[in-house]
Amino acid sequence: MKLKKTMQKDRSGTNTILVIGIVLVAVFAAYIAYVVMSDYKEEETAAPGTTMSYDVSITGWEIGIGTGTFECSFIGQNAKEYFIKMVMKLEMEDRQIDSTTYGLSSKAVPDDAKKTGTVEMETFDEPKIKTLDIWEYTVDGTAVKAYVDPTLGISYREELAMPGYLEVRILTAYDLKTQTSYKESGSIGKTYKYGFTYSTYKWNIDMVCVADCANGQYGVMYDINDFNGFKRYFLCDGPRGLPVEAVYNGTNRTLTDTADGEVVTQVFKLTDATGEEWTFYYEPDSDTVYGISVGRSEMAAIFKLTDRPK
Repeated sequence: MKLKKTMQKDRSGTNTILVIGIVLVAVFAAYIAYVVMSDYKEEETAAPGTTMSYDVSITGWEIGIGTGTFECSFIGQNAKEYFIKMVMKLEMEDRQIDSTTYGLSSKAVPDDAKKTGTVEMETFDEPKIKTLDIWEYTVDGTAVKAYVDPTLGISYREELAMPGYLEVRILTAYDLKTQTSYKESGSIGKTYKYGFTYSTYKWNIDMVCVADCANGQYGVMYDINDFNGFKRYFLCDGPRGLPVEAVYNGTNRTLTDTADGEVVTQVFKLTDATGEEWTFYYEPDSDTVYGISVGRSEMAAIFKLTDRPK
């Protein structure tokens, strides 16, 4: 039996729980911009390069009231999902939040999506007054209501609700790109495995290339569910998992007992939107991440590369 609770993360930062909540809700919004597009233009789907900008307001019994902006950019894809970049800037009652996150969002229309009505609404676009379809569905327990222009598949208003939380977004700008076909690269799905062993217990992290992006970049997913119950997504210059935001701190470290034995690596660091600090032990000649640690403690466990794609 794996004792997940025996390895505790450093939970420094008073905004961590708040930001995690915002990040999780933010992911759902990526469905809304294109959710019904395929119903109206079967030969076209949204393509990377599409951007949406919103004014946003949130109300939550745990987090209070906040207003700000939200930007969603489609920056990559695989056959079934889009890879999206989300930038949230909020003014809260007692804090400011500025977070950038990445995530995957299905290209499929949610099974429970249904048109529930129409409404005339004022928009920033021409003509100002538009007749919009109201679409409703749920994603992982979040109720979503989107006010959609049936000619474009663009939502001008989005409401996301869960118990004790309401988020409203009003579209302020967009740039819609479309595509008629896409074929995955051979990098999609390739998985690098990392492990950490203590006594008779072992924890694992998988790094999976999940999206083809522009300019030779890729979206990757670090599945750290075995360690702390989450997945994290990053944009990388290659399919092997070093995030573009990670910064070399000028030090090197020799790792032993990796899939290739002893390896001298460069130490890269970043802090994600939840306040979690990541360290990547990277060997530049092979463009390979040989180790990963999550947490601010100098004693944080290093997960070492144990297996790579054949």
